[in-house]
Formats: sequence, structure tokens, C-alpha cells
Amino acid sequence: MLTDVDDKVPPRAYEDSEFVSELFGMLPIDLLDKLYNIHNIVFYRVLDGFRQFLIANTTMNASRKEHLLQKVLPRFETFVEVSIDRFFNIFQQYFLDNILYIPNDPLIVLDHYKGLNMKLTEEDMDELDEELEKARNEVIPQMAFKQWITKEEKRLDKSIHIQQEYHRQLGFMNSLVKEYRVPELDDALRQLTLDSEELKNRMQRRLDEVFRQGAPNTLENLESPKKYVSDVIQQYLVKD
Repeated sequence: MLTDVDDKVPPRAYEDSEFVSELFGMLPIDLLDKLYNIHNIVFYRVLDGFRQFLIANTTMNASRKEHLLQKVLPRFETFVEVSIDRFFNIFQQYFLDNILYIPNDPLIVLDHYKGLNMKLTEEDMDELDEELEKARNEVIPQMAFKQWITKEEKRLDKSIHIQQEYHRQLGFMNSLVKEYRVPELDDALRQLTLDSEELKNRMQRRLDEVFRQGAPNTLENLESPKKYVSDVIQQYLVKD
């Protein structure tokens, strides 16, 4: 894992904890958390066993015994928890500063860094900035397209919701039509058109008949020719 290199290798440019994490493939804090959890699990199991021992080996009244246990054991538990936290903090500091400490020695480098030029020049920084700008210019259109897709998705969802509501309302209206046997709208309009045409034809026939009977001469002496024609048509309609 560690390799000795010449004096040209620069010192590490990152923190010791990062170097340790990369070297061992784990986070030191994760190991400390596991150790802390183990200590707590052991303590709570011991405390539970101690409680059972007191219950089994104390001869006093049961209710009195339970009252004392509920009063004393929580205090003891709190005292031990505080002690564990205090001593574990000391152990944690010692663990990081001594057990996992690796001197910041420029002659120590990880194997996968061997042969790499770790020095950064102004030209390298400029090239890195150009690559970052190029990557940013590629990402921005993708983000804009994603935003458009999200907006379009919301619009389509709203449109689908409206169409579903229309479909629900039409279904309700259709159920009413079937329940109350309402004629179809197209059929009603078609029948109305036929009736209108029939009425128009009948009126035309009556007018033709009126004029054939010499109505024009009679209309000249009337104050209201329109009323006369209407009365005649009404008479024929009544006859039918």
C-alpha cells in the first residue's frame, strides 16, 4: 500500500483523516461509531442482567422492591452513560492522534499515486478551468432540457386531468340519458331539421294555393296583407 519515493514527491495536499480513509478503505469515524455502539450494547445488557439479579435475590416486598428499582436504576444508568461518553471521548482522541496517525512524510505515497506528477502549475490550473467550463456548458443545456421536460410533464398531467374530468362528466350525462330515456342530441336535431323543412314546404304549398285562388286582387284592398295570408294559412293548417 505504501511506497517509498524520491524527494521530488510533494507533501500530501489533503488532511490526515482523508489519507487514512484512502489508505484503509474506510472512514475512521465509522470504526469509532461501531466501537461506541458495542460499548453501549454491552452496558445495557449488563444493566438488564443486574436488574434481573436484584429482583431474584432481594427478599423485600415486591411492590417496595419495584419502587426502589424504578427509582435507583435510572440514576445508575445515567451515571454510567455519562462516564462511558467521557471516557470514550478520550479514547477517540487517542485513537485518531496515535493509533491511526501517519506522519505527514513526503516520502510516503500510496501505490496508485506512484509515478504521477502531483505538482500543479498555472498552465494546469488554466487547463482545469477550461475543462470545468466546457463541462459546465454541457451540463447547463441538459439542466434546461430537464426543466422543460418537467414543465411539459406537469402541463400534460394537467391536460390529462381535465380530459379525465370531461370524460367523467360525459359518462354521468350519458347515464342520465339512458336512465330517463332522453333522445340522442343528434337524432333530436335531425328530427327538428326535418320538421322545419316539412313546415316550410307546407307553408309554400298553402301560399301557392292562396295565390291560385286570386288572393293578389283581394290583398290590394286589405290594410294588412300579411295578416290575411297568415289567417288563410292558419285555416288550412287547422283543416289538416
